[in-house]
Amino acid sequence: MTIEPLCSVAEPTEAGEYARFLTDIFRQTYGHGYAEDRLERHIASRFGEAQQRAELVDPARWTLRTAREGQWVGFVMVNRASAVPRAVAAARPAEVERFYVGAEAHGSGLAQQLLAAAVERAAREGHDALWLTVWQHNARAKRFYEKVGFVHSGMHPFEFDGVPELD
Repeated sequence: MTIEPLCSVAEPTEAGEYARFLTDIFRQTYGHGYAEDRLERHIASRFGEAQQRAELVDPARWTLRTAREGQWVGFVMVNRASAVPRAVAAARPAEVERFYVGAEAHGSGLAQQLLAAAVERAAREGHDALWLTVWQHNARAKRFYEKVGFVHSGMHPFEFDGVPELD
């Protein structure tokens, strides 16, 4: 599989493509863990084109994406202004708010390269650490993050379709 270029900054004009990719990959990643009606309500409330456009123009965030033949294959969104959990011991951290790579690219090294590009850009901006949350039932993601150097430092509550969950 050829991915070209490795990554570029996602532009507001790509909000529709971004919303479609995010919706598809969210279903693939979490569809087995939630009832379909809850999953679809969550997607409808969070991943619409207008919301993705707003996130892409938000000066506190940036999104790097990678594509193959014009189709999104993966992306990483970094938020420089999110509330930092107490467990994050860094002077100027930023949050990896979203990070997804399509199943067709799993095992290709793309995820590591995309995350490395995000780390590099964050460091250029003066951030001394990146932090993230991972759904407690996503063993594959937890293994990946441990492999690339992230350390588990606590649990983070969130709501999914109005029901308390933990990352």
